Amino acid sequence: MTNRSIAVIWVLAVFLLGAFSGGSIVYLMKPTTPAAQAPEQPRKPNAEEKWVRLVRELQLTPEQEPKIKQILDEARDNTEKAVRELRSQADNRMKEVLTPEQFAAWKELVKRHRGRGRP
Repeated sequence: MTNRSIAVIWVLAVFLLGAFSGGSIVYLMKPTTPAAQAPEQPRKPNAEEKWVRLVRELQLTPEQEPKIKQILDEARDNTEKAVRELRSQADNRMKEVLTPEQFAAWKELVKRHRGRGRP
């Protein structure tokens, strides 16, 4: 083998090692969490923004606004109370069927689920 052939082999080896290590670094640095890969979600309107939109779209009069707000607030409070009661009933029924360990695991799952912004 000539010196030129050896030099070509070394250049190719260095090139291939560089390409391999560069590709490996790019692969390893890629975000792996679903949140990092998911496209950004548009921001949800807050309660005040929803109220302003409702007033505008229904063209509520100043006299109607407090009455409608009271109706919606009462409906929300009643709904929350009913949901709490239904959850309590479901928990009691689950407790009758599951072992204590399974019920504890169930409560942990529910806690994690609700921690993601769900009611």
